[in-house]
Amino acid sequence: MDAIDYESPEYEASYEDTCNRIGYVVKSFSERCIRPIDLAAERGGRPAVQALFDAVIDQGHRWALDQALNAPKLRGWPRDRLVAFLYGGNPPTGARPPERPLD
Repeated sequence: MDAIDYESPEYEASYEDTCNRIGYVVKSFSERCIRPIDLAAERGGRPAVQALFDAVIDQGHRWALDQALNAPKLRGWPRDRLVAFLYGGNPPTGARPPERPLD
C-alpha cells in the first residue's frame, strides 16, 4: 500500500470539504454507497480517498464505510485501501464452527 502525504493540498482540501458536507456525504453513502468513494477518486486520487475515509471516521460515521465495504461494486485499490484502513489489511472472517471431538 503506497503512503499518503497527509499535508498534500489534495488531502487537506478533500478532508475539509468532506467535514463541511458530512451530512450530504453520509446520506450519499446510505443511498449509493460507493458513489462518494468514486467521486473522491476522480477528483483527487488516493489522497482524496484517504481524506474521505479519515473525515468520515473522525465525524463518527464508521457504519458508512462498513456499508461501502459490503458493496460488491467496490473493487480495486479503493477496496484494498478501505480494508487496510478499517482492519489493518486483514478483513474480518466469519466464525469457524466448533470442531467436533474425535470418537
